[in-house]
Amino acid sequence: MMTKKNGNQQLWGGNFSVSPAAKVIAFCASRDIATMPPADSELLPFSVVGNSAHVLMLAKQKIISASDVKSLLLGLQKIEVQLHSESFVFMPEREDAQTNIEMALIDELGIEVGGKLHTARSRNDQVVLDTRLFLREKALVFSTELIGLLEVLVKLTDQYKNTVMPGFTHYQPAMVTTFGHMLGSFAVAVVRDLKKLQAWFDLYNVSPLGGAASYGTSFPLDRKYVADLLGFSGVEPSSLDPVLHRGEPEKDLVHCIESFLLHAANISHTLILFSTKQFNYIVLHDAYCTGSSIMPQKKNPDVLELIKGKAGYVAGQALAIGSIVKDSFLGLNRDTQMTKYAVMDVLWQSSDVATLLGEVLSTLTVNDTVMLADSQRYFLTSTDVVEGLVQRGLAFRQAKKLVELAVKYAMEAGEEKISSTSFQKARKQAGVAVALSDNELVDLQNPENVLLRRVSVGGPSPEVVTQSMIPFLQRELELGTAWRKQVQLSLQKAEQSRLAAISLVVK
Repeated sequence: MMTKKNGNQQLWGGNFSVSPAAKVIAFCASRDIATMPPADSELLPFSVVGNSAHVLMLAKQKIISASDVKSLLLGLQKIEVQLHSESFVFMPEREDAQTNIEMALIDELGIEVGGKLHTARSRNDQVVLDTRLFLREKALVFSTELIGLLEVLVKLTDQYKNTVMPGFTHYQPAMVTTFGHMLGSFAVAVVRDLKKLQAWFDLYNVSPLGGAASYGTSFPLDRKYVADLLGFSGVEPSSLDPVLHRGEPEKDLVHCIESFLLHAANISHTLILFSTKQFNYIVLHDAYCTGSSIMPQKKNPDVLELIKGKAGYVAGQALAIGSIVKDSFLGLNRDTQMTKYAVMDVLWQSSDVATLLGEVLSTLTVNDTVMLADSQRYFLTSTDVVEGLVQRGLAFRQAKKLVELAVKYAMEAGEEKISSTSFQKARKQAGVAVALSDNELVDLQNPENVLLRRVSVGGPSPEVVTQSMIPFLQRELELGTAWRKQVQLSLQKAEQSRLAAISLVVK
């Protein structure tokens, strides 16, 4: 995760304990020094897999001969080896991944055999299949990263459930809470993001292959057999819908990622503010910061700032995809091709966000004494005084007006809490009779005691966090982990079945 200090590579870092890891530098540099690969080069391995399943189905249905099936599968295996060794020649003049593979087989086997690969299929349903296989794999990787972040947040919620800090509204100190309660709220948001990804799987883990150009084929296909070989839960019920609405799975996946990045941006914004000298609530580890080319003292939260920037960028791409997929007429519309670039861009930009955010959280230092001191200022417990008065018989509006006066007099006296003198002055002006001793007033404004009384479900009481929030988060973490394992196992079994079926043919 971290590397030893090396001042030879950057224009800064002499004041750092460690230099950022290579992946942190790459994350921060982003496209300044790296480029994305061509979109269809990303689809090549998935196209090989889809082709092999299609050929196996053609064999099962006796649509092409056994000898042709064997030749095609051996040719696809050769292409797969070339892809792994990066020796496959990807020819731009052949337009796309699908045509490059088909023409490579024709080059190898002749058109009499290689030309049979496309039997009972169109590039329309083939492109949708290849893209869906790609998206499915990337979505599973993204869900794995979310689960890792959730694990970190659950652990830290428990670790800091007693660490008192000010809560804020409108950027102003508002009420007392805990650092753990804040982190737990972040974790709940990530739980929703994980559930959205699971819902995406439920919607789109179905096979579109067999729809051909959009309107089916006269060949006796076994679409379910192909779906099983590829690890899909079933077959698309319409031959037209997946082609007409090409781009919808991309759009929905981008919205899932956008949702998480907006949450990640909120977390990042909070951590950035808390790490400033003005707050000094936390200290970010050197490994996740960068320095200045001119100012020797600087330590900048670049990882967190870029997460915020990526959230905005992805939101823009989500809008772009939504604009592309509208107004499509029946069948394939070539403009939907543009959704492929947008979703790949989003996946590239969002890679490692959850992982790095988890590492930032895991390595930061919490200045609990500073947060506790601030929790005893700014009249943060004034609402608790109001509630204490209500519990002693006053109407809520009476109590609030009384405490507002007490805060006013305390501020005029230069106090940071409501004193007995300020309270009694306010009580007399308001003409309210209420039994509240000086000791009770002090107790109502003690941050630790305040938290003990916040026993409503979801609140910051350490007891509530222990008995309600953490069990909820742990349960959701277990469910998410189990779902991921189930999906991975299902895909592994399908892959084994596909490879076994190929072996029977090419042995």
